[in-house]
Amino acid sequence: MNKFTPYVSLGYVDYKFSESIYKRSEDPAPGVITKDSNTIGGVAGEIGTYFQVSKSYKVNFSYNYSAVENQSAKLKIHEIYFGNDYALTENWSAVANVSSRNMISASTNINETSMQVGVKYNF
Repeated sequence: MNKFTPYVSLGYVDYKFSESIYKRSEDPAPGVITKDSNTIGGVAGEIGTYFQVSKSYKVNFSYNYSAVENQSAKLKIHEIYFGNDYALTENWSAVANVSSRNMISASTNINETSMQVGVKYNF
């Protein structure tokens, strides 16, 4: 491998959760929609690395851990990221990335996986 660049990042993170709840009416009239949102904040840390595999190809691996809370909730978030960046020209790259997120609270365990394929322009 031509270039290996490890990194560590620490900081503040917040998440905003929104919900809409529909309550059916007992009358023939339409029901009522109640909307609510909540922002929860805390600390986050990330460790990762970039590998410059060749002149044109770079990969990125990272793990992020966040611990956020407010008066009513505590949430732990684990994220794993793998990214590919292949230089097509000096400024344009083809990218293909995948990430996985696990959000854990006292009442919920949410797992998400997302993928991204596209092009990137570097200024």
